Amino acid sequence: MNDQIIENAVALVTELFAARAGSHGADHTMRVYRTALTIAAEEPPCDRFILSLAALLHDADDRKLFQTENNANARRFLEENAVPEADVQKILRAINAVSFSQNAGRAPDSPEGRIVQDADRLDAVGAVGIARTFAYGGEHGRELDDSVQHFHDKLLRLKDTMNTPAARRMAGERHAFLEAFLEQYRAETETFYDTSDLSDGEIVLSLTRTCRADPDRRWVPTYYFDICLPDGRKVGTCDLRIGHNEKIYIGGNVGYRVEEPFRGHHYAAKACALLFRLAKKHGLDHLFITCVPENAASARTCELAGGEYVETADVPVWSEMYAEGKRRVMVFRFKQ
Repeated sequence: MNDQIIENAVALVTELFAARAGSHGADHTMRVYRTALTIAAEEPPCDRFILSLAALLHDADDRKLFQTENNANARRFLEENAVPEADVQKILRAINAVSFSQNAGRAPDSPEGRIVQDADRLDAVGAVGIARTFAYGGEHGRELDDSVQHFHDKLLRLKDTMNTPAARRMAGERHAFLEAFLEQYRAETETFYDTSDLSDGEIVLSLTRTCRADPDRRWVPTYYFDICLPDGRKVGTCDLRIGHNEKIYIGGNVGYRVEEPFRGHHYAAKACALLFRLAKKHGLDHLFITCVPENAASARTCELAGGEYVETADVPVWSEMYAEGKRRVMVFRFKQ
């Protein structure tokens, strides 16, 4: 009887996800099911019937996929297949403990729940996890870098959330693959271009260093320059940050400072114009520059450089700028 119900659940999964290929298709559910059984073979005894149905039905009411409430799809299947109410409650409790976002820091209270949660999270790391991440990004029109950021927001954290020894071992192997992929991705995409042409006859931008991205801190690849006169005298500094995220929106793609004896010559605006040329090589079709409302000179520089005022935004508490005492910034947008 139980074997037939499990077969029926497989058929339901095939039907439910027939038009939902991609990151949350039937193939994902079946991998979770098989991985759960693999983990269970190494773990203390659990109820294989509860485990199997929880794994097979764990996405049947996923909020990203279905407009159901109270586990309606899973509950209907279990009732139609005459699963005892006590087992129904155990299965639903295990299903509801799977979600990463809704169960952060909490382990399921049953062995079946812990194993299914592990199996689901294992499908988000390793080669399959990479493939699913980019599949989901493609489905939702995300840029590649947005999908890569998801690795740091979630995938790289999963290794340390596993409940069972078997899953921890498997996660360690897959986590290493994620890290190797990211290293290779950075090597192939973090190109720093030649900057020897950044001069307009009045100033020269002299590269002092570059800095690779640090996604854990939401830092993007960055160029650092001295602003110099043709005779070599340094009049200030500037930098260009390549990419977009919420930190860039608040802190800007461009930073600059002109030393006081050299102010009044619009060197900052001229440096911005040269930096915009470099940004265009990186495919950035727009940039942001921000300044605190009290800095009228910087706001004037943004206007001279062709910036369009967007808003005065609150500085989030997680920003380094907040720790520096800055609470609001004026945001200017520059179209390339």
